[in-house]
Amino acid sequence: MTDFIINDTVKTNYWHQLDDGRIQCDLCPRFCKLHSDQRGLCFVRQNRNELSAINWWRLVRAI
Repeated sequence: MTDFIINDTVKTNYWHQLDDGRIQCDLCPRFCKLHSDQRGLCFVRQNRNELSAINWWRLVRAI
């Protein structure tokens, strides 16, 4: 099921580690390449030593 890290953060799928240590998000066509603690262009995904969804509940609530 859902694996919570912090109250408003969820571990995500659809990413992989790059050779230079960054994480690439594979969820959308932007394929953001994130350094540690950097957020993607969507401002929902963040590199916290693995890709996490920040404030994901806002997206769920909007549906």
